[in-house]
Amino acid sequence: MGACGEGRQGSEPPDAAFVAQSLVAANTTVRFDASASRDNGLIMYYAFDFGDLLAPVEILALPFAEHSYELPGDYQVTLTIEDDLGNRSRRTRPLRVLAEADYRPCTSAPGSCDVGVSACESGECIMRPPVCFRDPDCDPGLVCTADRRCGTL
Repeated sequence: MGACGEGRQGSEPPDAAFVAQSLVAANTTVRFDASASRDNGLIMYYAFDFGDLLAPVEILALPFAEHSYELPGDYQVTLTIEDDLGNRSRRTRPLRVLAEADYRPCTSAPGSCDVGVSACESGECIMRPPVCFRDPDCDPGLVCTADRRCGTL
């Protein structure tokens, strides 16, 4: 080992990112995928706070988690990641849980999912912001263009 301060130069904090359904029925399993999170070193853990106070924060070595919400309501799901140098990044996204009787799969019709929060993919509202403000808002390999859309230059 080298002297204090030696090691990876120019280390930047990691970038937490995840996708999941944004509109679900109560008592169904929601899958969270944080594999789009990035770091120039190693991501040591993925901590998911599901925002429902019924479950503890899940700290995982892999970027995938599942959770079921018993009660309808609006939740804030937070992902925190930490890299091998102790740098952290956090991303929070909204999640709406409806009573099972009120839930309907989304369609391609306007208003089927929360505008500006999610898009309908295979009958599920997926948290993928259609408008970006900086590159990390986009999927890996895409950049935030001047018209605030994710794309290529």
